Amino acid sequence: MQRLNLYYKAVQIGNESLSNATDDKERFLEEVRNESLLQVILRVHLYIEQELNVILKELNLELASIHNNRFKTKLDIIYKLSVIDKKLYDVLTKLNLIRNEFAHKIDIKEDDELYKQLLEGASGFVLDNHKIDVKMKELLYKEKLPTNNKIKMLLVNIWVTLKFTSTNMNKVKLDIAKRLEDEVQQKIDELE
Repeated sequence: MQRLNLYYKAVQIGNESLSNATDDKERFLEEVRNESLLQVILRVHLYIEQELNVILKELNLELASIHNNRFKTKLDIIYKLSVIDKKLYDVLTKLNLIRNEFAHKIDIKEDDELYKQLLEGASGFVLDNHKIDVKMKELLYKEKLPTNNKIKMLLVNIWVTLKFTSTNMNKVKLDIAKRLEDEVQQKIDELE
């Protein structure tokens, strides 16, 4: 019962922090409205790396050697600790690959090709939220959205999904603790 109460309180604290997520999402879309896709990808990559740093700090992994490391190394650490799921890991990895391509080439992909690449990496919560957002905007404007806008919306959904995790780290810590406790119990059971 105590664990359930602790879990409930942790989720409650996280939910209070998440109440700003919709505002963050709209503010981000407004910020990037007139930016090129290159600018938006670089910006969202920075925002996501900031969230990765928050997560590492919350896990008491604020060693300079980690924070000075590459995006992918931070992402791998967080994934291997089961802080994020495979679906979010995959789309963040895809975004990082696209960002790296942009960082080393002047030629930018066509919007449709870029959108297709990002969608291939997206699944689960990110993809579902993106589809809902696109459908809502298309119903609102009564026309199909330009691919450029869809890309921006997908990028912000990726960032917000990671932000949900970084603002709810108390719950994540409890999940990790429970998983570790279960592993220890399983080893004890095997020895008996």
